[in-house]
Amino acid sequence: FLVQLVSTVWLFYLFSYQKSLSIAINIAGRQRMLTQKMAKETFIYAKNPTKENLKRILDTARLFDESLKALKEGSEKLGLAKLTDEEALKKWEICKE
Repeated sequence: FLVQLVSTVWLFYLFSYQKSLSIAINIAGRQRMLTQKMAKETFIYAKNPTKENLKRILDTARLFDESLKALKEGSEKLGLAKLTDEEALKKWEICKE
């Protein structure tokens, strides 16, 4: 019975970890898309500098920043755990520079 209980708890942990990891991968992919979107919106704004076009850029940048913060600091809303891996945090700081 104890082995079965431990196995069940371990499987539950693995599934929850996998779910969090898949969310992080999806958000990281969205970040790539958002950089492309900001580039496109900036080009459009350069050709036609209107308030609406500027708002699109700012809205996309806000979403990018919020998602980036969630990837590092975690987000209950998105189901992300805080980044705790020391090696990943070191690389994060290098990228910030």
